Amino acid sequence: MILQKKLYQAAIALLVLVSPVMAQDIRSRAEELKIWREQCSDSDGDLRQAYIEEALATNDVAIARICIRSSLESTDADIRNLGLRASLTAVDRLLFIVEPSAKLKDPLARSERERDALKDVTRTPEMKMWNAFEKGIVFVVDQADVTRGTSTWFPLVGLTEPHAGIKGEATIVGDNITWVGDVYSIGACIMPLRIAEGDAQLTGTIKCGTAEPFPVTAQLL
Repeated sequence: MILQKKLYQAAIALLVLVSPVMAQDIRSRAEELKIWREQCSDSDGDLRQAYIEEALATNDVAIARICIRSSLESTDADIRNLGLRASLTAVDRLLFIVEPSAKLKDPLARSERERDALKDVTRTPEMKMWNAFEKGIVFVVDQADVTRGTSTWFPLVGLTEPHAGIKGEATIVGDNITWVGDVYSIGACIMPLRIAEGDAQLTGTIKCGTAEPFPVTAQLL
């Protein structure tokens, strides 16, 4: 019991000695992040872009995310494009929320009160897609290249982990990303996306085969 008490007292003493050092480290880190936040929001577009590029080169996740978010919210097209390309290096997954296609909106809305509301669309390609996409689409993002603006996305539809043969390539041009690839049990799909000015959200549609497109949205950071 005496030994336990002495160990406890020693631990408290050590904590008292270390705490000021830890507090100083925390304050220094907070100040560093504050400086990066200000630099990556500089009113000079060229200087701001240079700061953002430097932030990405630090390989510091917190600093990179601060500056990427700042660039995504920029009204400058070049800075926003840089942020879009850089954002895909900062995430390993994207979750897309899917809304029903135009053909399914009314039948799905009526199905809550009418038993036969879906009978005319049950066997349609749209219904097959909705059954697969209703809970959202998770993409595993890999091989993101900031310079080229390309990356490989693996859709986890009907899968629990990426499959080498079920994937697609995403290409960035300006404010737009276009993903073209395959989805398990669905087939070939195309997903054109756009990031809105001053936002960090992707919006667009996914279209597979002959089915109507489905609206999709995803938060980048």
